[in-house]
Amino acid sequence: DGDRRVLIRRVIGVLPPAQQQAIELAFFRGMSQREIAAKTNTPLGTVKTRLELGLKKIYDGLKELRDEL
Repeated sequence: DGDRRVLIRRVIGVLPPAQQQAIELAFFRGMSQREIAAKTNTPLGTVKTRLELGLKKIYDGLKELRDEL
């Protein structure tokens, strides 16, 4: 579990800052998309897009790492 967390954090670390922030707020702080939008003064649709793109990049990054192992 610890190794998995390190890998996920590493992949998150290469995301663009806005996607990184959205992912961290949603998945590590448990905030809803609406709460993220309010906290960051960002339209809800933009928050949804950032989360969607960020999750896809995380998935692709973890898949790449798995393929390398």
